[in-house]
Amino acid sequence: MKNVLKTFGIIALVAIMGFSFAACDEEEDDNDGGAAGTFTLTDIPPQYNGMYAGFKKIDYSVSNGALCGYQSWNEKTDIYTLCRISNGSVNIPVWNGWKKEGYSGNKTSTNFRVDIYNSETAEMDPLFFDATRLASITFDSVTFSNGSAAKSWNDGK
Repeated sequence: MKNVLKTFGIIALVAIMGFSFAACDEEEDDNDGGAAGTFTLTDIPPQYNGMYAGFKKIDYSVSNGALCGYQSWNEKTDIYTLCRISNGSVNIPVWNGWKKEGYSGNKTSTNFRVDIYNSETAEMDPLFFDATRLASITFDSVTFSNGSAAKSWNDGK
């Protein structure tokens, strides 16, 4: 009888440990892979120096359905760390969708919008108005080559 109780006790302990491990969330960190390309925006008006920029372009012609531009993304909180504007310019890493993959493709993206924020972190939503967004600039088209592209603020509207 003691052996049966001991066996059930061991089974119960193993089951509790197994369920404990299964219940734990996998730790999700910010993007740890490097972006392949960079979007560079120049000639930004001086009032935006010290602010932050990023973009999220829904684009079903890329494998993950979007081109995204940000420094890092916390998948768990859906908060983006954006890129600081300095001396009228910003370099934004380009990501292939909402994955941790840098974009390295060649394509022309139309109706391309870059958003300006006062905060280093933001929830960027390409479809709805984001109350934390201070300004936006839209380009009729942006051509990426090997994942990178450049535009002047003066080319946008």
